[in-house]
Amino acid sequence: MSVEISIKGSMFRVRDSKNKSGEVVTLPGWDTFLAAIKRGQFSRVH
Repeated sequence: MSVEISIKGSMFRVRDSKNKSGEVVTLPGWDTFLAAIKRGQFSRVH
């Protein structure tokens, strides 16, 4: 599994390589997402 990210202006699409629908995130949500990663809030999921 891998995380795929595409950026268009202030819109970010984040998806799991196995889940092609993904989520669209705006800039404030993107900042929150990055902060959570830096805090180690996400772990590897099997």
